[in-house]
Amino acid sequence: MIDVSIIIPTYNKKRHLRLSLYALEKQTFDHSRFEVIVIDDGSTDGTWRRLRKYKPPYPFRYIRNIKNTGRAASRNKGIQLARGRVLIFLDAEILVEEDFIQKHWSYHEKEDMAVVSGVFGRFHGLYSILHPSFNRWQFKHCYPIVRKMPLIRKRFRSSVGLSRYLKRRKKPLQLVGRRSIDNHRYTRAAFSKSYYLEHLVSRYGPELRGFHFPWISFLSGNVSVKKESFDTVGLFDESFKGYGFEDWELGYRYFLNGYKFIAGENIVSYHQEHPVNPNTRSREHKTNHLRFFEKHRDYGIAMLVLYEIGLKNYVEINQALDEYYRLRDDFPDKYMTYKASFHRFCERLAQRKAIDDHFSEYDVAFESDHSDLKRLGRYPQLVSVMELQDRKRLPM
Repeated sequence: MIDVSIIIPTYNKKRHLRLSLYALEKQTFDHSRFEVIVIDDGSTDGTWRRLRKYKPPYPFRYIRNIKNTGRAASRNKGIQLARGRVLIFLDAEILVEEDFIQKHWSYHEKEDMAVVSGVFGRFHGLYSILHPSFNRWQFKHCYPIVRKMPLIRKRFRSSVGLSRYLKRRKKPLQLVGRRSIDNHRYTRAAFSKSYYLEHLVSRYGPELRGFHFPWISFLSGNVSVKKESFDTVGLFDESFKGYGFEDWELGYRYFLNGYKFIAGENIVSYHQEHPVNPNTRSREHKTNHLRFFEKHRDYGIAMLVLYEIGLKNYVEINQALDEYYRLRDDFPDKYMTYKASFHRFCERLAQRKAIDDHFSEYDVAFESDHSDLKRLGRYPQLVSVMELQDRKRLPM
């Protein structure tokens, strides 16, 4: 009987995927009780040659899309094929420890309506493979981490020397192999990647209580839910193309349906770093964020732009939204101009448009409301957010 299905979409990541699949061979969870489904979304790097004859000790299915259909469509195909009661979504470049499946499974044994985020646990970056197409920042960042490894220490004295070698070589340099996974030496090429995640868990607890955006923990690189939940919540929205937000949007629907979000603090995973095109990602990210906002019209979704552009952290945004809801409840028939201005501000954030003016016909009323609320001192973060309107152009 299959209890757990691991769904892995992949696109041109054959080297990383090979390591990720090998790590799953080391699982302590009974191999007959879980399956791995890889959906190859039109890879052109020869992924199919590596996987068509792959025979791991667990049930394995390899599905190849002739054309690239996108992350959402690939994951939906995996959901439809899955036989497990619990589905774990895993990215092709995520390498996990031996107790990974067992820990995800344990959470779902205790909770009927759980969304378990592995990325909100102990999440690390890993330079398992060095690529010639790494950008300058990646080379600068990786060198102090990997220089202690014998292959690097003996040959390269600086990140410049390493990058020049790889560019001349024109193919990746693999630092982590099966033996490194067997003896856990791959951790020498790892670094903490928890960012804001640990801070949120320490403030709001592993269930993110009091946090208006628990759905940001639905990161499809490492998250699990019960299969039956899709009957209520629905599948990934395939209208999201390119990078970003198809997972948060689904997480938001879980939130609307009353599911409990749990940060799997004891789940350890490693993201194998790979080349990225920040310009392409940025364009896709903005387009998909606007699609997300327009689908649900939740001003909290728009306010997350303030984190992305570095003006507010998640705690401050959460507090500002708390204060807006409190203002709305405290004064249902007052400060109407201020509330309308807040709505417009959020609309323009979602659209990534400059905050270049107020409602011109309401300027006097807005300033009066703003001064009044500032004197009250009960809504400091909301006041601070609304003062951003006076910055004629935000860094969108």
